[in-house]
Amino acid sequence: MRRNEGLGEWLRSRISLLVEYSKLFGREGRHYSGHLWSVLKLIALMDWVRVYTKIMWNQKHERGWPKEIWYVDLFAGPGTTLVKEKGYVVVGSPFVAHFFALLPFDRYYYVERDHSYAITLERRKNLVDDLKERAAVWEGDSNDKVHDLKRLWKNRLESGVYVHSLIFVDNQGFDFNWSSLEVLLDMPSDIILLFPTSSLRRIIKNYPRKILDFIGEEELPSTEEDVLLDFYESKIRMVYREKRGKEGYVESVTIGRRDMARPFYYDLILVTKEGRYVNAWTSIKRKISKVDPEVLDPIMDAINGKVETLVNLLEEHGPLEDYLE
Repeated sequence: MRRNEGLGEWLRSRISLLVEYSKLFGREGRHYSGHLWSVLKLIALMDWVRVYTKIMWNQKHERGWPKEIWYVDLFAGPGTTLVKEKGYVVVGSPFVAHFFALLPFDRYYYVERDHSYAITLERRKNLVDDLKERAAVWEGDSNDKVHDLKRLWKNRLESGVYVHSLIFVDNQGFDFNWSSLEVLLDMPSDIILLFPTSSLRRIIKNYPRKILDFIGEEELPSTEEDVLLDFYESKIRMVYREKRGKEGYVESVTIGRRDMARPFYYDLILVTKEGRYVNAWTSIKRKISKVDPEVLDPIMDAINGKVETLVNLLEEHGPLEDYLE
């Protein structure tokens, strides 16, 4: 974001890129099949990327650290989502994080287990000039690749380069183990992690071991959704304090609705250091909670080319703007 460029002008340029590449990528290749809820998740990511890159780049240029900032996407998919209800293709988290960074990340690491998705994402990221050299696609299981990430971080640290990362864990099926989350907590980072709340009881019934691995326990403390979410967040706070020696801010926003015939909802958890800037997440939560995914037509119109609607939504931040000016 240029110094003489206003926020609204900058947002229009970013959303125009989102629209341009959504149309380009939508013409070919595979897409992750999603729903309107996916759009709200991406909007939350758009917002926190702005806050995160502003804070990190201020520290980088005023204090000299971190030397590098990385964006890590552990369930990156093919880089696009087909929104079933509308038939629109929208770029996914790997590109949203790049387009909405106030200043670019130094490196991008995209992890994807599906071979076809990984090949598609490699091809698509090479169509974005700034990502050709900065971004790497790692094919494999995120539970394995976190160890590669940690080794890379340690190598940079040993060579005198302090790295801080924003890590997005779009964990749709409780596939990300607690032991892997602990690896992430070893590294300086903000983490945004999806807790697929409405799937919980089905997974407990059919795949109980998966839930136990996810929360890092041998017995479930509860089968109630809210109780288990609170337990998981409390455990993250405790381990954050143990590993980093400071208080962690762990707070979630619910996306979706519970009052439908077939309810579908999940919780998006932010893990970061306590500080004044967490007020921005509170503001993001307020905004997301006001939007009914069943009446997302104006936002989808914006993604499909009517830019101004989405600009207006992203400007409705209140305290968030304190961290962007």
